[in-house]
Amino acid sequence: MYHIIVLHVCMKFIDSSFNFFYKKKIFSLLLLQAYIFSSKNKRIMRNTISLICLFISLCLISFTADAQINLCDADGTNPLTGKPCVNAIITSVPFLRITPDARSAGMGDAGIATSPDANAIHFNSSKLAFAEHSSGFSANYTPLLRALGLEDVHLFYLTNYVRLNRQQTLGIGLRYFDRGKYRLDDYQVSADFSPKEYELALSYNRKFNERFAAGLTLKYIYSRLVGRDPYDLIPIDAQAIASDLSFTYKTPLTHKLDLTVGSVISNLGTKMNYEEPQPGGGFLPSNLGIGGGLTWEINEVQSLHFALDINRLLLPTPPDDAPNFDYLEKSVLAAALGSFTDAPGGFAEEMRENTYSLGLEYRYKRLAARIGHFNEHWTKGNRKYMTLGMELNLNFATLNVSYLPASSKGRSPLDNTFRCSLLLNFTQLDKDRSAE
Repeated sequence: MYHIIVLHVCMKFIDSSFNFFYKKKIFSLLLLQAYIFSSKNKRIMRNTISLICLFISLCLISFTADAQINLCDADGTNPLTGKPCVNAIITSVPFLRITPDARSAGMGDAGIATSPDANAIHFNSSKLAFAEHSSGFSANYTPLLRALGLEDVHLFYLTNYVRLNRQQTLGIGLRYFDRGKYRLDDYQVSADFSPKEYELALSYNRKFNERFAAGLTLKYIYSRLVGRDPYDLIPIDAQAIASDLSFTYKTPLTHKLDLTVGSVISNLGTKMNYEEPQPGGGFLPSNLGIGGGLTWEINEVQSLHFALDINRLLLPTPPDDAPNFDYLEKSVLAAALGSFTDAPGGFAEEMRENTYSLGLEYRYKRLAARIGHFNEHWTKGNRKYMTLGMELNLNFATLNVSYLPASSKGRSPLDNTFRCSLLLNFTQLDKDRSAE
């Protein structure tokens, strides 16, 4: 009777543990055959059951480790752990989503509803309609991936804006991403490559009244990566046209408290058609962003600014039946519209695709100090970091710096990222010269 009970328990255990493997009770049949073969000898039966249970336990450990990485149910969860599966969205030219300026980088990458400056073209160009000066220029520099030991990966961002009149503003921006130099060895071929990407943007922004403005930005994007033909490694090129549509609404809440709300759909455009298939199916990092900012004028020389941005990619979520890449064949419009409902994990996974940027800025006369935090769910990229920043504001120029300190929770490629930005106010410079 003892061996029958043990057999029954093992069969139940195996059925519940391995039911998701081909939906067949293979191991239960194995135990049943062992029972029939050795039922005449109880000692042999006990030893047989013990050996089979040990074998199954070892298999279960191996399968569990593999399933945590590769197995995913239709609802987007791991069948053994019950936790969500890693299911990040991959895009082409991700450099378009890297924060280029030090001010926003010091506030956890929040910038949709901050006060306007020349770098607004990246986050929300409609803010330029509320710019206080007639023209402005910015130069931004970011050395990237220093935590990985790379010394030649850089991001440069130059912008300029000009007010046409009280309602209209034009802006232009150039973003250049230098991926550094790589030496590739492919059997009989060895070559050095320097992949590079850039973006040229032109924006038009109009203020409809003292509280509401809209902006439209057109972009040309170029990318040169590395591919191969049957006999050689060769550069492969791709280009795309994209646009941003942005809105800003400002209103005073009290005589010392102002509210700004902004929204933007960015990088919505054609696919990057390389000469060979690329990860992400050529989709640009189309994004929907909503931001809010609250400014408190403490007194004539002090102020506080709170900023919160929520962003999500308008791209298809990989299905649970990978490596099925049919979803990459969607049109840009279908991908954007379906991005709110296509996650295998349903509404819960859709919410995990949001990223959150929270920032605080304190100003005292010509100085400013900033702190921020960026959060992305661990199944969608796991970027979580705190940021710091400072500003020195002169009569005609503003210098911003930011720093992303290393996290105590683990090493990140973004650790110790430093950014610097220089903004020039030509109108203020002309006024200073006139005063002299």
